[in-house]
Amino acid sequence: MTECRVEESWAGAILLTILVDLRKKCPLEDSFSSAECSERLKAVADPDRLMIIQVLRERSQCVSDLATVLEKEVTNISHHLQILKNRGIVTSQKSGKHVIYSLADGVFMRGKKQVDKLDFGCCKIELPQKPT
Repeated sequence: MTECRVEESWAGAILLTILVDLRKKCPLEDSFSSAECSERLKAVADPDRLMIIQVLRERSQCVSDLATVLEKEVTNISHHLQILKNRGIVTSQKSGKHVIYSLADGVFMRGKKQVDKLDFGCCKIELPQKPT
């Protein structure tokens, strides 16, 4: 096992090693898949995409239905759905002329106690349910 040390300078302050050199000496294990997780977090860091997720929590829908519910242009909704799909948050299935979008099973979990969750592996985002 490689030992990682932080050296102290003559003044007693910690001497920081350049990150690249530190990784060569003591590689970090990325148990959270940080790059993938950050891409998913970026995907949901948009108000329109969060609204899409809220609508899809209730039921799967096609692009035109989502555009109508959200009062947005079909091209705008389609663009956001593609980003969510590329990040594995949304899945699609062809149904005749339409493509039906839904939240991915491995990511979306219907919760108990009035809270649903998006689980990205590295973190969970709680989505409060509407009061009944």
